[in-house]
Amino acid sequence: MNDEREPTVFISYSHDSKPHKQWVLELAQKLRREEINVIIDQWDLEPGEDLSTFMNYWVRESDRVLLICTETYVQKADDGKGGAGYEAMIVTSELMEDLGSTKFIPVIRQAKGSFRMPQKMGLRFAINLSETCDEAQENLETLVGKLHQEPPPTKPPLGVRQRPQSHLTVQELVPAQAGTADTPESAFTKGLQTAQQGDTASWRRLISGYRSECNQALTTWREVAQQNPPHNERDLITFATRGLSCYQKLFAATLGGIDTDREPFSRHNSLIMDLLNPRGWEHSGLVVLVYLPETATWLFQALAGAMFTRTQRAGLAMDLVSQRVQKRHTSETSPLFLLNNIIGWPKSLGESCSTAWKYLYNLPDVFGWVKLAFGDDDSFKISISSHYLMLSWMEFIAALKSGEKIEAANEPRHFSIPPQFAASPDLMRSATLLLESRSDFQQYAERAGVSQEMQKRYWANWIHQIGSWQWRVHHYYSDNSSLHHLKFFTEDIYR
Repeated sequence: MNDEREPTVFISYSHDSKPHKQWVLELAQKLRREEINVIIDQWDLEPGEDLSTFMNYWVRESDRVLLICTETYVQKADDGKGGAGYEAMIVTSELMEDLGSTKFIPVIRQAKGSFRMPQKMGLRFAINLSETCDEAQENLETLVGKLHQEPPPTKPPLGVRQRPQSHLTVQELVPAQAGTADTPESAFTKGLQTAQQGDTASWRRLISGYRSECNQALTTWREVAQQNPPHNERDLITFATRGLSCYQKLFAATLGGIDTDREPFSRHNSLIMDLLNPRGWEHSGLVVLVYLPETATWLFQALAGAMFTRTQRAGLAMDLVSQRVQKRHTSETSPLFLLNNIIGWPKSLGESCSTAWKYLYNLPDVFGWVKLAFGDDDSFKISISSHYLMLSWMEFIAALKSGEKIEAANEPRHFSIPPQFAASPDLMRSATLLLESRSDFQQYAERAGVSQEMQKRYWANWIHQIGSWQWRVHHYYSDNSSLHHLKFFTEDIYR
């Protein structure tokens, strides 16, 4: 470990049989001997204590959670059982949906053959400790290393390839207007003033300079960060904030351009691709570190989208988040707004939509220049909520375009856009007002081939699903006055 604190690990398992309970107990004892603080019901559950409360508390408070995947456990997890007896000890897909699956490590204990994991885990890396596994001891050592967050083997450094000479002019190569002495606040002002003057050449040099400065800062941050990984949620927030701080000047200047309402300075689709693929970025190592570019993209689309909706240009926000990007480790592409880890569950923030939304909501307290850009905290919160309401509507259109018939009584929906935005009635009233200009929505729906009649038919059901998600994941339901403001699409969809 890189510090003296041992990791806290909760073990979630089903009480299949006495031999299985004993096996789990012995696993816990082995991990304890490896300086891992194991939380398990056989040791830590007090007589008369509520099982669900015990499980939920330790799943959220522990650094990692081991899912002991027997056939019985997997079946109950997929069925969503967790309300009676020791079934309450099983981590449900809804809890994984809230906290993000990177917190959970599947431990396989099944008969030899094709192994099963909870559906929410997908094809995630698992530790096979089955009795029929010849590498069980070696796998246990791997598990211990992961729980202690020991760094993986270091890749050799990339060589330096001789590149052809650039054809850019000296003026274009030198970012005359950007410098390390700038603050994010001055970067916002420079971006705003340059865009107001309509000076596209100076604008390109300004953004290029901040982009180069950002890449240099990322390289320096990573050298330190990989030696000091986070061990709990508080560490995680600090860890991510230090990485995201590298982007402050670049984001601030860009938002200054968007705030001018001038078209050449408002389109930043190419910046999305630069953010996702920083020059020289190493794609191996700790997940929270490796996925910082995706987390930065999440933050940028949120800030840019909020500024677009604040200035009532939802169409430009739709264009930004509709561009197709390649999924990591695959050849597939997807619209940006349908990629969970970029839109609502950033991996560098623990893949928790609750943590991510809270982080966004309090961003002016973290990055002071955000308050300068949006005027005050309330304006920022309203703009962010408005942007995510628009994103939810886009997901609704995508579902209808695919031929889905959205019913209120459908199976629980796993949203791509987390419905955290629909909490406060006062906030939603103001957020919907920013979307009053409906021409952008009409054009978007027409391009998707989704009629007004179809939207009117299913939007109320979509809102019902949002309320159900809130109850299922967070055990609260927005009151009618809050959800009422989301019905503006059905009342007069294109005023």
